Amino acid sequence: MTTHAVHAHQQPTFGCDGDFGATLYSLWAALATAWRNAAERRAAARSDAQYFAYAQFDPRIQADLQAARGREEMEQEMEQDALDAAAINPVEIARKLPGAAPMSSYDATRGVRLAH
Repeated sequence: MTTHAVHAHQQPTFGCDGDFGATLYSLWAALATAWRNAAERRAAARSDAQYFAYAQFDPRIQADLQAARGREEMEQEMEQDALDAAAINPVEIARKLPGAAPMSSYDATRGVRLAH
């Protein structure tokens, strides 16, 4: 029986020649990565479920969760306000101002990102 050593620069070919072995190796590596990621997600879900189960009986954890929810809602409101402020069109603002001089094309397009 002969054994073949895999050198550091070679991928194992699983007894296959050419590109088929490399393809099989890359598929195996992708499957292993997907399995590891799924296991990490399951572990995180179990941990969260256990934490929420404890939270039902511990007022300190309930207070922490409530504070986290409040922070998240505030951050979402701030992000939405920033998006709304970024969506303001300077030309529309100039049209709404009474007695305002019309904007030049240069001023209207300042700060607008144009396609390359």
